[in-house]
This record gives sequence, C-alpha cells and structure tokens, in this order.
Amino acid sequence: MPESEKPLPKKNAKSDKKDPKKEEKEEMSEEDLRIKKDIDMLVERVVSEEGELLHAALEGLRDQIKSSTGSMTAIPKALKFLRPHYQNLVVVYDKLPKTVNQKKRFADILSILSMTMSKPGSRETLRLKLEGNADEVESWGHEYVRCLSAEIADEYTQRQADNQPTDDLIKLVEVIVPFDMKHNAEPEACDLLMEVDKLERIIDQIDSNNYKRVCLYLLGCTYYVAEPEDTEILRIVMRIYRKVDQPGDSLRVAMRLNDKALIQEIYGGCTDRTTKKQLACMLARQHIYLEEEEEDLKELLYNTNLSKYFLSLARDLDVMDPKTPDDIYKTHLTDSRAPQNQDSARNNLASIFVNAFVNAGFGTIN
Repeated sequence: MPESEKPLPKKNAKSDKKDPKKEEKEEMSEEDLRIKKDIDMLVERVVSEEGELLHAALEGLRDQIKSSTGSMTAIPKALKFLRPHYQNLVVVYDKLPKTVNQKKRFADILSILSMTMSKPGSRETLRLKLEGNADEVESWGHEYVRCLSAEIADEYTQRQADNQPTDDLIKLVEVIVPFDMKHNAEPEACDLLMEVDKLERIIDQIDSNNYKRVCLYLLGCTYYVAEPEDTEILRIVMRIYRKVDQPGDSLRVAMRLNDKALIQEIYGGCTDRTTKKQLACMLARQHIYLEEEEEDLKELLYNTNLSKYFLSLARDLDVMDPKTPDDIYKTHLTDSRAPQNQDSARNNLASIFVNAFVNAGFGTIN
C-alpha cells in the first residue's frame, strides 16, 4: 500500500480531554499568576494568623481589592481570585471575638466581596458594613455604594413593618448621600432619602452647583407619587429654591401649591425691583391678586395695561393689518379644481370666528 494511502493513526481519547485547571493556568498571564499567588498567600495568613500578622494580611487584601481594575465586561481580578476563598473567610470572621481590633476591617473586606458572592436577598453587604466601619464607603466606588443603597431601602422597609429601630441605617445614609452629591449622583441620593423618609435632609447638601439637577428631578417625581407625599416634595423644592435665592422658581412652586400666604411671603420678601416686577407679571398671568401700594407694580399685578402691551407687541411684529378669511385659509394654495363646499352657512360661521380671533384682539375688523 502506498505511503499516502495508509490510514492516519487514531488519536488517544484521553489526550483529547483538556484539564480545565491546566487550561486556565495556561491562559493566565504572568501578572495574573502573581496576583493569584499573592492573594492565596494573604488568605492563608488570614485563616491561620492573629494579631499584627492578621492586621498586615487584611491590609494586603484591602490594597489588592482597591488596586484591582477591570473592564466593563470583566470581573476585577482580585474579586475573581477571592471567590473560592469567600466561605472560608466568612467562617474565620464569625469565629473572631468582637474584642479583636481587626474585626471591623475584616467586615469591610467581606462586605465588598459579598456584593457578588452572597445569596440574593440576604443583604449580607449591608449587614457586614454595619458591623464594620460604617463611616467609610467612598473608597470602594460607585457600584458598592449603589448596592448598599438598594439593601438599605429593603432593610428599612422591613424594619418599619416590624417596628424595629433604624438609627444605624440612617447614620449610614448620612454617609452615602454626601458621596452621591459629590459625584453627580443627585437622583440616587434623592431616591435613597425618599426610601427612608428623610428627604428634607437633602437641603443640607444643596449648593449653587447642584440645586438645578436636584429640583428638576424632584419636580418630576411629584407626578408619580400619591398625596400628600407630592405636596411634601414640592415644599422641599421650594425651600431649596429659597435657600439659593431663586424667587421666581420659588413663586412658581408656591403657586402650584396654591398657598396664598406663602405666595405673599415670597413676593413681599423680594428686594430686587426688576425681579419683583417679573413676579408681579407671573402672578397676574395666573390671576392671583395681592395687596400692593406702589402704582407701577399694581398695574402689573392687576393687568391694567395688558391690552396696551398686546397692541404694542402687535405693532412691533407688524401684524396690525386686517386679514381676510382667505388669508387665513391660504386658499391660493388649494387646488382650484377641487369640489367646492356648498354649505354656505358653515362657511359664514367659520369666517366670523376667524375675524373674531385674528382681528378683534388687535382692535381691527375686516
């Protein structure tokens, strides 16, 4: 038989099977192998050592987690390599007495790990954070803070139903809200405060840079909440506008609340002459009349010269000349071959309305 026609030798079936661990090790880069080796060594020290060595091992794990980076579609390497050790670390943590100084630091590390490794709905991230350093959240990033906020909302609802204290949750909220406000996450801060019924505390975080985003979001929320919560949100928005000295926006919210005393307070408290005239025009537009002694402001409040201003605008726009119905209907653009409507009574009525609406306002008639 020629050499080319000889059958090829069969491959060994055992040789086709790839060892997953060996394949993973082959795919890992030298840097990944180094990180994994360091993390395994630190975990071994945490499990076996105490005292200063335990503190050093926990600090090493903390640095590894904080320095690890990953893309939007990849798990950070430190979290990936710590996943197999999570349960062992939890067992070691539970055995540590509360008197150990490093237990809070240990709880912080387990809290960030539990964000992806704990059972759904267990709220382990929040529980461990409350047992750790509750004042330190911003060093772990936005995703961790967002996860904490969601678990706080669920925990608060359950405690309220069970009549349990919520002081520890409120203290953690007071740490998270400034972090959100500092990092342009105003809607998340507002949502968290609304979940724990402390929305008024957002006022303490307001400044000239963030009040617009906060107020715009809260005003949008009022359309989706039931009474009287919508009224409470509107009053908080009004207090924010008054804090940053925005009388026009404050008056707009007060008119939406339909609070005559509040409207009078905002209008009377305005010291800028030009702004007060603008407020008077806003009130006149809504037919809200207040007591006013100054003649020029009284004319604005009572719409005394509204017709004169209207005609002045019409002259500026050059629309004072009378218009015929044909000018309004644009009959020169219609198809002359189209069948004409024979209902003359309806046509006459339409012409009357056209003359009334277009020409009567300008004091002219065709």
